[in-house]
Amino acid sequence: MNKKIILALLGASLLCGKISFSSAEASRYVGNYAVINAERVFSESDLAKKMKETLQKEFIGRQNDLRSTAVTIKQAALDLDQAVGTMSPEDRSYRQDELRRRDNKLIEQQKAFTNDLNQRTYEERAKIAEIANSFIKKYADKANFAIILQEAAYVTPSLDITDPIIQLMNGVRTIDAIEVRDPKEITMALINSEKVFSDTDLARELISPILKKYGNTESDEKKKELLEARTKFAAKANLIIKKIAETNKIDIIVQAAAYSNSASDITQTVIDAINGSKNYSITGLAIPTAVAVVNSEKVFKTYSKKNRVKLAEAGNMALKTLAEKKSIDIIVQQAAYVSTPFDVTDAILEIIVPPKGDEASLPLEPMASEPKVIAPVKLFTNQPLDSIENFKIKCAELGFKKGTEDFGKCVLRLSK
Repeated sequence: MNKKIILALLGASLLCGKISFSSAEASRYVGNYAVINAERVFSESDLAKKMKETLQKEFIGRQNDLRSTAVTIKQAALDLDQAVGTMSPEDRSYRQDELRRRDNKLIEQQKAFTNDLNQRTYEERAKIAEIANSFIKKYADKANFAIILQEAAYVTPSLDITDPIIQLMNGVRTIDAIEVRDPKEITMALINSEKVFSDTDLARELISPILKKYGNTESDEKKKELLEARTKFAAKANLIIKKIAETNKIDIIVQAAAYSNSASDITQTVIDAINGSKNYSITGLAIPTAVAVVNSEKVFKTYSKKNRVKLAEAGNMALKTLAEKKSIDIIVQQAAYVSTPFDVTDAILEIIVPPKGDEASLPLEPMASEPKVIAPVKLFTNQPLDSIENFKIKCAELGFKKGTEDFGKCVLRLSK
């Protein structure tokens, strides 16, 4: 019997009781799957372009004022340096204090500008997300998709539905024109992108000279060079991943998972290939791939008074138990859409034994069974200041974890 994959929106939680599943029950999770690139929706749709124009008109005046003030302060500092020899100590001290006050005020104004821009971007992207979500659901229902993933390290072109969704949003395509898809056997695999970056010779060759050049000092120049090195590495890695996918007829490769078995994790194969190995073949991949989804936020809300760390630790044990008992290969954490039969959240909640020793908690009202398709905010493109440090701060504020590939992509996107 082929091993199965469950896709889970679960970063969390659970101790399990006894679980018993038949192979017939597990087989019902085989269906049609696809991938959508949410960032393309937020950058290429007509609504996204209109959002950019709206925010530009709304913030361009403040942005120009801030930049003009920054130039003025910089020139004042240069003038002070040139005149310092002809000034009295009292006058010099007064001018320096005044310059410092102006600089501090500018910093506060820049922070306020960034916060306002973030908030307005969030609001506008939420509107786009709501519309995109409705079209994704309609598309999935019409085309007979069970699950639509949000982002992937690799997806075969026939399973990438980003263009059709953008066309639907732009009004150049209609739902009636969408064709129903027959069930297809899909093969999925997993890579740990951070491990790929940390364990390859190429990454070390790119990063080492930069670390040697700058040492432990922090500067925009160092951060920019590190970002450029990582981008160059990603371009090479993506080519290798595509080659491995095509060689092994893998349809989708995901980048993060709450659980995976050794057969589905192709991280070491990717590392070896980047390091020079020509063996791209992988054995033991599950065909077809069975997929389901669990909503972690619903689990957390149900046990909101429990210690989240202990709940997550219990969840890792539960995920492993569930995966082994149901022959699951991978449990990942994001999906853009899931049809009701493929949502196993309620089944998970039925077998949870919450961790002991925490404050008692009564189950809360359940969340909506349909998870959010596209998160309203991941990245915004209008930037007030051309600073790598500012870009990193903004990416962190938007939820990207420092040191991850997605964090690097966010900073690179903003820097452009």
